[in-house]
Amino acid sequence: MIHLKFYYSKKTFFLLLIFITSFLFSCNKQSSDNVETKFLGHRGSGCSLLQQGYMENTIPSIENAFKYFDGVEVDIQMSKSGTIWIYHDGIINACDTNSKFCIPNSIDSTLENITICHYAYKDRLYKLEELFELLESNQSKFVSLDVKGYYPNFCIPANNVSESYQKQFAKELIKLINNYGLENKILIETDYQYFLDCIKIQKPELNCYLLSYQNFNKALNVALQKTYDGISSNFQDTSLNKECILNAHKNKLKVQIWTPNNEEDLRRILLLKPDFIQTDNSDAKSFLNQ
Repeated sequence: MIHLKFYYSKKTFFLLLIFITSFLFSCNKQSSDNVETKFLGHRGSGCSLLQQGYMENTIPSIENAFKYFDGVEVDIQMSKSGTIWIYHDGIINACDTNSKFCIPNSIDSTLENITICHYAYKDRLYKLEELFELLESNQSKFVSLDVKGYYPNFCIPANNVSESYQKQFAKELIKLINNYGLENKILIETDYQYFLDCIKIQKPELNCYLLSYQNFNKALNVALQKTYDGISSNFQDTSLNKECILNAHKNKLKVQIWTPNNEEDLRRILLLKPDFIQTDNSDAKSFLNQ
């Protein structure tokens, strides 16, 4: 009886060990592979001027994008007045003169009077706060904020904004996010590491993504070293593959990929299982779900 009891105890132990190992393996596989990719409208409804008649990076374009996507990506810049504006380009042309402006060295009153005439569909500049107000009634949506910092030398002599500008920018952005309680809905992406460092020092729970144009693994190593939350990668990066993204997920990093637009590219990128895909194609989510 003693030997029999020992046999069953040993057998039970090994069965329990197999069960625990299988459970841990399945959990690890689920956390790495079973990603529900979300779609973000690039610059709202898309950066093409003919995309459904909406001007990029505007509230009407974002409202339209919310019908088709899980959220949007927009570009942001900070004015000389410390206000954050939604805009992509380094230069803004005034409507009634040949003057050219840049947001970082312009005060708010100047920007508020500018109409963007070089677009086929006229609209105005919008403040980031206006988008945050819109999110109050669209709480299921995500917003990825692409922080800009490179400008023509007539605007910024060294082309890249200073660290003091980045520090102030981070401070104003955090203040705005706090005012609206959007910590869980905002993704911050940029290749300006000093800006991301400022965010992480002041509010470490915010999701910071290092922008990567090529060499995904290099960006991955930097993100791990800096304790960022993810990588925002160019879909044309030749080093990008499923193993790269799996490795990022194993290291608790999320991945955004920009900007596949045609069906072939979208299907290829979806197979890599990133967390977010930024696209100009408003049909992307519907035909890929099919």
